[in-house]
Amino acid sequence: MTLPSVSAGCYSVTAKARDEWGAVGESAAADIMVGSGCPQAPYLMQPVTLPGVVQTENFDIGGQYVAYYDADTGNNGGAYRPDQDVDIGGPVDEEYGYAVGWTEAGEWLESAVDVVAGTYYIELRIASETTGGTVHLEFDNVDLTGPITFGPTGGWQTWA
Repeated sequence: MTLPSVSAGCYSVTAKARDEWGAVGESAAADIMVGSGCPQAPYLMQPVTLPGVVQTENFDIGGQYVAYYDADTGNNGGAYRPDQDVDIGGPVDEEYGYAVGWTEAGEWLESAVDVVAGTYYIELRIASETTGGTVHLEFDNVDLTGPITFGPTGGWQTWA
């Protein structure tokens, strides 16, 4: 189906169907972006509640320079959100889903979170076949961790 004259913005779309006996089924919502007028928003339209797990592949919608920066075009892994330039491979496993990879210095992702007041222990799940790397975490553009450096783990699915 084609919808003519849809304004630029963020939309959540579902499909409904009725079978020959009158039973109605509805699909899961699909979040779509029309044009470049979509502001930054949580990928699943709901911020991640912390304490909890932030799945990096579910970075915010809004595109390059708004919700993420990726140095090259296209999704090198092509496994999840193929319309975005963030490189995602997998699925890695049932518990953790997909993995953001092929990262280069200067790349970043943003994820909306709803934080319950408290003190937190942060755990990152990282893999690097041969070189290792450095990451840091920010909240409201404030570096919370400083550089976190890690060495090679021996494989793209060998997690540390």
